[in-house]
This record gives sequence, structure tokens and C-alpha cells, in this order.
Amino acid sequence: MQHRRIDDGRGAGVTEVPRVANGGSAFVLFYLVGLIAIVVPLMFALERGLAPALWIQAAIWLPVTLVLCLALLPVMKGGTVGLCWASGLVRQAPPGSEPPRD
Repeated sequence: MQHRRIDDGRGAGVTEVPRVANGGSAFVLFYLVGLIAIVVPLMFALERGLAPALWIQAAIWLPVTLVLCLALLPVMKGGTVGLCWASGLVRQAPPGSEPPRD
């Protein structure tokens, strides 16, 4: 694994290590927003309290889910990259491949 040195203009270099989040943050986000924490409990509460028609439920929960996922994705992505950084995970080059050229 090659690490690049980046000159910050003051003579001190910073080592750049490739950190990845890939799809992990999206899976965790969909799990939290959709299944566990937000949408499904609220959906069950609305169903139990008011029992609206299915089209009303769809008109409410589809946009709520979309907005929550789009709003929380950068936060989850940053958290995933931070977790990878804290645990020392780096992107590994596949066997037999050349390292990327700058």
C-alpha cells in the first residue's frame, strides 16, 4: 500500500492514506432510518392511532424516508470514515494490481 505525502505549502507534509466508506454507511443509514429508529415506529404509531388509508401512509412516509436519508447520509458517511480511521482500516489494492499513479 502506497501512501502519498502532500505538501501543505509550509514545508510540513501530511501522509494521505486512502480511507473508504463504500456502501457501509448507506446500509447502516437505511437500517436506522427505515427499520429501527424513525420511520417504522412512527408508522406503527400513526396506524394504531388514526388508521389512515394506505395511499395516505405512502404519501407521508415515502417523502419522509427520502428526506431523512438524504439529510443524514453525509453524517453517516463521515461517521463511517471516522470509524475506519479510528480502527486503522485502509483500502487494500487487489492482488496483482499496480498502485495508483499520481
